[in-house]
Amino acid sequence: CPQDKLQCVKLCTMKIAQLLKECRTDGTLPGADELLPMMIYAIKCTNPLHLHSNLKFLQRYTRPSLLIAEAGYLLTNFVSAVFFLDNVDAQALTIEPEEFDRAILQSKMKAKADNERNAREQIENLKKAKQLSQHAKVNRADHEQSLVAVEEDIDAMMVEYKKNCSSE
Repeated sequence: CPQDKLQCVKLCTMKIAQLLKECRTDGTLPGADELLPMMIYAIKCTNPLHLHSNLKFLQRYTRPSLLIAEAGYLLTNFVSAVFFLDNVDAQALTIEPEEFDRAILQSKMKAKADNERNAREQIENLKKAKQLSQHAKVNRADHEQSLVAVEEDIDAMMVEYKKNCSSE
C-alpha cells in the first residue's frame, strides 16, 4: 500500500538526516541543502529495484491528505532526487564530459552486474522452489498411496467382517 512505501521513504530520509546530524559539530538537523544531495547519492548508490514504478505508484495512489506536512516534504525530496538523477548531465555537474561519460558507463556496468546477479539469484530461488514443489508432490503421492493401502485394508477387513457375520 502507498503508506508502507511512503514509510520506507520516511525511514530512509530520517536515517540520512541522522547521519548528517552526527557529522555536524553543533548537532543541529540538516537542511534541504544537505539532505537532498545525500538523498541523491543514496539513491544512486543503492539503485533501488523498480524505482520508477514505485515512484509512480506513490504519486498516483497516495491520498492527498497524507501528503501534507512531513510526508509531502519527504516525497517531494524523493521525487526531486530521482528527477535529478534522470536528467543530470556533465554541464549540470560542472565536470568534463569525458569524466561524466566514464562515470555513467561505470554506473551502468554496475547496475547491469547487479541486475545479472539478482537474475541469477531469482533463477536459483525458482529452482529451489521447483525442487520443493516436486518433493511435496512426491510426498503427497506417497501419502495418497498410503491412504489407498489403508482403504484397501479397511475394505478387506469389512469383507472379512461380513463373512464372519454371515457365517454366524
